[in-house]
Amino acid sequence: MSSHLTLGLMLGATVIFMPLIVFYTAWAYKVMWGKVTTEYVAANDKSVY
Repeated sequence: MSSHLTLGLMLGATVIFMPLIVFYTAWAYKVMWGKVTTEYVAANDKSVY
């Protein structure tokens, strides 16, 4: 069984990192929203380089 210190540290890490993960995932989803079409790729074929 885990000690109270270990459980407290795990809770603290969860409280800090879980919102960061959720916000980053939401941001990445928002940035990459939309369907990429073949016309868009053909028109912007040099933009990735």
